[in-house]
Amino acid sequence: MEIGRTDSVMAEFPEMLYLYDRPALLDASATVAALGVQPTPIGAVLAEMATAFTESIV
Repeated sequence: MEIGRTDSVMAEFPEMLYLYDRPALLDASATVAALGVQPTPIGAVLAEMATAFTESIV
């Protein structure tokens, strides 16, 4: 049995494999220019996620 026949997410996975060929480069310059917002630094995001995870397992 093919998993894509019963799981719609897995059915689309082969089509999206190109996203794993190389690292993703995220450019916020258009958003900054249009909306005047700044992206959150990755270190701050990872620290917040680690704190939330740590608090969730206690």
